[in-house]
Amino acid sequence: MTEAPATPPKIPTITMSHDQELWRRLGSQPSRRAGRTIEWPVARVYRGAPPARLIEDQETIGFHGFPTFAPVPFALPFDWTHNPTGGRSMEYRLMCLQPADPYIYEAESGNRPAWAWQRAAAIILDWCRHHIAERQRNRASWSDMATGYRAMKLALLIDAVLAKQVTLDAGQRRLLLLAAETHLRDLANPAKLSVGNHGLFQLHGLAVLAQVAWPLPAAAPGLAYAQAQIDRVVDNQFFADGGHSEHTPDYHFFAAAALEQIMRQGWLRSKIYDERAAAISEARNWLRDPKKRVVRIGDIRITGEPAKDTSDYPAERPDFAWRDLRVRVFPQAGYAVCRTERPLRESSMLFFQAAFHSGRHKHRDDLHVELFDRGRPILTDSGSSGRERDSWREYLVSTRAHTTVEVDETSFSRDPGHAYGSGLGEVQAYEDGVVFGARAVHGDLGVTHARSLCFSPRCFLAFEDILTADRDRQFTQWFHFHPHFDVRQDGNDIVARDNFGTYRLVVEPGTHVRLVHGAEAPRRQGWHVLREGEIVPRWAVGVVKSGRHVRFRTTLITATAAVDTDLTAVTAPGWGLAQLGQRLWSADFDKKLNG
Repeated sequence: MTEAPATPPKIPTITMSHDQELWRRLGSQPSRRAGRTIEWPVARVYRGAPPARLIEDQETIGFHGFPTFAPVPFALPFDWTHNPTGGRSMEYRLMCLQPADPYIYEAESGNRPAWAWQRAAAIILDWCRHHIAERQRNRASWSDMATGYRAMKLALLIDAVLAKQVTLDAGQRRLLLLAAETHLRDLANPAKLSVGNHGLFQLHGLAVLAQVAWPLPAAAPGLAYAQAQIDRVVDNQFFADGGHSEHTPDYHFFAAAALEQIMRQGWLRSKIYDERAAAISEARNWLRDPKKRVVRIGDIRITGEPAKDTSDYPAERPDFAWRDLRVRVFPQAGYAVCRTERPLRESSMLFFQAAFHSGRHKHRDDLHVELFDRGRPILTDSGSSGRERDSWREYLVSTRAHTTVEVDETSFSRDPGHAYGSGLGEVQAYEDGVVFGARAVHGDLGVTHARSLCFSPRCFLAFEDILTADRDRQFTQWFHFHPHFDVRQDGNDIVARDNFGTYRLVVEPGTHVRLVHGAEAPRRQGWHVLREGEIVPRWAVGVVKSGRHVRFRTTLITATAAVDTDLTAVTAPGWGLAQLGQRLWSADFDKKLNG
């Protein structure tokens, strides 16, 4: 399906005399920046590099919009309707005016400000020529987040003109104000405000531009609108429990850092952010795996790099702590985490995803788990290949690419109309482990899925899945082992071996089991994104049953426990509760959330 272009705003009219009066008024008062910075998240391809080197690379090699993109020639005048790669990601970066960033960074750092601003201005005004004067556009020209980013850069350019760091002729000055007024009107259009993370940048760009270009007709109402809406967007982004609403820890880190940056600059204030900031920051402690990488749930940038060190985060606030066991539940976001309190690199960890709030950055992964044993990945998400719509993304988003239950070889819905919020139910903590419960209602499939997980770190993870359908269905309980495992069938069970030990997946007798490794046909299955641009085969195990009312009981015995665990006790009715010792804490979040 071709994506519809964002609706362009109506271009206002500014006469020459009006233009001159606006510039006179702007110059009659000190800069409204008042020492405040104007910042946006630095593009990954620019991080850690000095601006002078970025400028040299862009002028000699080309515009390098993203680490996996080849540089493309960039010369003015530029055809802004041209998309060098054909993908949405490059198109978006051009519409954010990312090619101007190295020059802005150079100017704002105080190095060659007049020279750098003259070059940044040429790029910004060339975009304005194409979109404002000539009224051309492509599908991303007026997309929400890009418009917010551009508004900040327009504000910086206006401030540089007033500071006499760059000289523009009369026509350029008029075009700059015309672009600013157009952006103010577009960003203050309620029909275009995103309540996702893009809305943060729309409102921040609007607030910054409205205050820098204060005499413009749309400035005062635009600032009032931004201030009135920021709490709404923050509330839609982060729940009171500190969790993010967009189904991926990666975007929790991104949106939390962006909000911190926005609030630090002082152009907007949010009461809800002030109330939730500590919880948002503390939550990040629980969203990293033992390798210090962001947990692989939903859309995620898989770089192989650790997440930001959490030494400056607030101290962890587990809901339950006993010996070295730590449990943290995000009942509104729909995450539950259990890990051992060892050095993080040696921790055993279970991460449970049980939410459907919207379609934003969500995979078809309801009730999926990630499992680590003594710091090593065991059951893992297949990953993400980015947001370009191709056959790999279709697979990586699919239900069968996750450790959950697939219905009739059909993926779960991402349609917001089928969202059910958080599906977390009862959580119980014992002396030697936890039980997590959750439910997902797939109304479009006529199926309700209830999953209970019984986890004893360093010993076992037992799954009980109960499926209730409106008619006979085929259900496949999928398990995805990390690529370092070799997986073989041993009788009715599955044995997974690597250099560190042997894990046994205990399957109910008589159950049909399928093993798939790096398959392309009849369906793509058994693949893992190791890092961006590198997708490797791995073993996927499918346990298959059919009927209207189906129950799976499947248990993964860890390497350290496999030699001395009583498998009968773990897999019998009660599926391991007897192994956990005395119950010490419980909470029923289903009752709290749903009445």
